[in-house]
Amino acid sequence: MALLAPIALAAPAAGKAAQYQRPERVRLFAYSVQTLALGVAAIAAFAEAPAALVVGCCAIASGVFTFLGPACAVLLPSIVRSARELTVANLWVGSCESVSTLAGSALATLLLAIHGPALVLAGCAALNLVSTLVTVRRSDAGGAPAPAPDRNATESVGAVRLVFRNIRALRERKGATGVLAITAGQYVLVGAFDLIIVVLAKDQLSLGESGPGLLATSVGVGALFCALTSTFLVRRDRLGPLLVGALASVTVVSLVLGIAPALATALVLLPVVGFSRALLDLTSRMLLQRATPPNSVGGIFAAIELCAGVGMLTGSIITQVLIAADGVDAALIGLGIFFAALLLLTMRSLRVADDSADIPIVAISLLRRIPAFALLPPLALETVARAATEISVVAGEVVVTEGEQGDRFYAVADGSFDVVTGGRHVATSERGAGFGEVALLANVARTATVTATRAGSLLVIHRVPFLTAVTGFEPSRQAAWGTIHTLEFDGEFDSEFEVDVDDPGSP
Repeated sequence: MALLAPIALAAPAAGKAAQYQRPERVRLFAYSVQTLALGVAAIAAFAEAPAALVVGCCAIASGVFTFLGPACAVLLPSIVRSARELTVANLWVGSCESVSTLAGSALATLLLAIHGPALVLAGCAALNLVSTLVTVRRSDAGGAPAPAPDRNATESVGAVRLVFRNIRALRERKGATGVLAITAGQYVLVGAFDLIIVVLAKDQLSLGESGPGLLATSVGVGALFCALTSTFLVRRDRLGPLLVGALASVTVVSLVLGIAPALATALVLLPVVGFSRALLDLTSRMLLQRATPPNSVGGIFAAIELCAGVGMLTGSIITQVLIAADGVDAALIGLGIFFAALLLLTMRSLRVADDSADIPIVAISLLRRIPAFALLPPLALETVARAATEISVVAGEVVVTEGEQGDRFYAVADGSFDVVTGGRHVATSERGAGFGEVALLANVARTATVTATRAGSLLVIHRVPFLTAVTGFEPSRQAAWGTIHTLEFDGEFDSEFEVDVDDPGSP
């Protein structure tokens, strides 16, 4: 209770921090506090201080850990260059978590054998210190800038209210509620099996003190296998069928283990549990990320952390009740019935979940860095991102030529581009910058030549969607003209122009 309750309690604050603060700062805060809390817990344990002090410090670390997930979810779309890279990044994160499920258990077992729990806590503090130092180093190295805080929020919203407001908004996406329910359900599985493997090993299978470690390692092997194969499983457009398959596997394994508990059965089926749980976690998070606008990602992933805390508590309590009433067999069968019901209740929504998970989250995150789009309301920004197309350019390619007619705006997703006017170099545009707005806003010929100095990719937005979005929202119009006036171009431009929204623009 002491370790799981803080996860649920801290989740709303974690979502608000990810949504309104720079995510790399949130991560640095979380790692730093975790290092301090676990360090104090280790010192207290070595000194044989009261257990309440040790557990209290661990509870602080557990609660602060909740801040990492939402911050990562906000940060990833802003540093990748395409939707494909976002999928690959999510696969790497999921693979690291799966590998850590096995490696963490093995390391803890080794440290317990050497010196007991105090050494385990010291090892955790040391690992968090490494994470803190790496986070500081990456921030100082000037990597890809994190997205700015959400400027569209004009009211102060409480942390809990913010989480539930984002959940209500997510319900407008067909099938997303079912995915969120499955996300909560898989944490019930975690809370339940953390107890089941202990009781199953000691009481049902009589494996002794090392038995729980053996069964936990079997679960970890399944998670590791998911990490090795997830690239092939998840590199597809539709993820709903994977969720259905994973839920069905957990249902069958729980029922079979409950009906015929034996060592051979456990060693064969528990890896399936580890595989299915890792796959549920990875695919549900990816689907939610695809279905959530960037300005709501922090709140939605805070909801996931809230589901984690509540789900693990629920699974733990229900399992204890069932074990006390009729043994571990009843707990396993009850868990199987729970997941069978969850599968039946969500199967219909999962069929349409993939259809609603089509938000161009990478394009939106990129456009939010550009002043002309940064202040747009979320729906308007999503509309612009949907209208954008991606093109690749090679080094030396001329994208825009001075004096020609302009009908497109370009946002730099990758690469480097020199901006030259009248033979004079005036700027270098890299990721997060844009060019081409002068000709569109001022209704004049191109005022500069833009050449790629390093191969990359561009998001192309045609004249009508660009002008409709920017001129339809006064703060964006002013921001766009403010950017133009900072450029050292010859001549003055009249800021009054006509926008013909019926003009389809260039193909």
